[in-house]
Amino acid sequence: MTEIISRLSIKSIYTLRLWVTLVIILIASLLVITVNLPLLKYMEILIFTISAEIFALNVINLGVQHIFYSNLELDKWLSLAQYIDFKKHTVRSKQDYLLAELRVNYYKGNFKKVADFDFSATGELGNPAIIMLNFDLFKTNMMLENFEKSKNEYTTTKIRKTLTKKDKLRIKENNEFSKIMVNILQLRTFDAHLDDWLPYKQSRLSMLEKKYFQALNSILKNDEMQAIKLFHEVVQLGNDQLYYVGDSKNRLRELEKGLRP
Repeated sequence: MTEIISRLSIKSIYTLRLWVTLVIILIASLLVITVNLPLLKYMEILIFTISAEIFALNVINLGVQHIFYSNLELDKWLSLAQYIDFKKHTVRSKQDYLLAELRVNYYKGNFKKVADFDFSATGELGNPAIIMLNFDLFKTNMMLENFEKSKNEYTTTKIRKTLTKKDKLRIKENNEFSKIMVNILQLRTFDAHLDDWLPYKQSRLSMLEKKYFQALNSILKNDEMQAIKLFHEVVQLGNDQLYYVGDSKNRLRELEKGLRP
């Protein structure tokens, strides 16, 4: 279902969200109007209506995330966020669009744009967005080799006190990967834990990102053949929109040139 939703046009996805809400409310309203039921049954219908709407919208949201994390259609994902903001024009839709723009810029390799972004424009954010923002800032500064700044950004951005289980797992994952990035990009030392590291939410994008850093890790171990293999896998998994793919192609040319007799 998520795959089907992800293949819809931007307008169709937005319209689908509206229709789902409308149809579920309509069905519940018809039941209330046409059937004489005890008050308790009406309450059950109300609870069912809310639950059904939440479930349906969650499925649609998974389809939207599929566009980015599995299909790797960065521009479509960003355009959808922009379209939703244009239609809704709310604080939340604006935040979602700005954060989507930030994330797309990171994965496209527009690190300077991310670093120069005016984060005050997002307003107050919830924990999941803050956690994502923290880590994207950290990774951006690591890629720009602003190592001291990356450390400060990652440790000083405020997170609300109440953390859900998902928040804690996400922070744990980010902390683990931040150490890996420090070892590989800053300290230039082989990280023995990278192969065992698993992202909290596995996807085609997270797999591609891991393989990219595994390839860099292999270079630090002087295992050029393994690095070449992994860079090829990055290229096969991704597309030319992604920085990791472009950089992998460049590194492959250099590595394969060095292996020629």
